[in-house]
Amino acid sequence: MSSRSARSSVWDHFKKPLPGGKTATCNMCKKEFAYHGGTSNLLSHLKSAHPSVASSDTPASCAAAAAKDSKRTLSNFVVSRPSSRSCSVAKAEAITQLLVGWVTGDMRPLSLVTDAGLRRLLEFMEPGYTLPSRTHISNIVRKRHAEGVAEVKQMLQKASSVAITTDGWTSKGIVSYATYTAHFFPADTWEL
Repeated sequence: MSSRSARSSVWDHFKKPLPGGKTATCNMCKKEFAYHGGTSNLLSHLKSAHPSVASSDTPASCAAAAAKDSKRTLSNFVVSRPSSRSCSVAKAEAITQLLVGWVTGDMRPLSLVTDAGLRRLLEFMEPGYTLPSRTHISNIVRKRHAEGVAEVKQMLQKASSVAITTDGWTSKGIVSYATYTAHFFPADTWEL
C-alpha cells in the first residue's frame, strides 16, 4: 500500500487490505471493493452509499490534512461536490442486472468491472451509480447459473424423449472443449 493512500481519511471507514491484498472492505456495509493503490473508488462508495460520512470531509478538514502533511497536493485544496443526481436503488439494481447480462451473454471477463473506462462511462451516464465489486458480480453470475440449471432440469423432467448430440475440439492453445446439446419437446406442449 502506498504511503500516500495510507494517509487518506477513507481508511477511517474501510478495512485495509492485507499486504498483497486486492480488496478493501467497507466497515459500514461490509461490501468489498477493488484496491490497486488508489482510494478514489472507495471515496466514491462513501459518497454514494454513506453520504453523511462522506460529507464530513469539509474544506476545513482538508486544510487540517494539508497542515499535517509535509507535501501539499492539489487534492488537499479541491473539494469534490456531490452529484446533483442520485441513483435510486431500483435503477442501480437494474443497471447491475444489465451489466451481469452483458458479462454472461457476451462472455466478458469478470475483471471488466475493475476497468477504469467502464467506470468513467457509467459515472458519466448515471453519476449516482456505484459499480459493484468483482465479487458481487461473481455472486450474481453464480446465482443466475443455479437458476438456469434448475430451469433446464425442470424442462427435462417434462420431456418424453431427449436427443443428445456431442462435439469436441481443441483450441490453438491446446485446451480441450466438449459441448453437449439436448433437443426435446415438452410432453405437455407437443402434438403430432
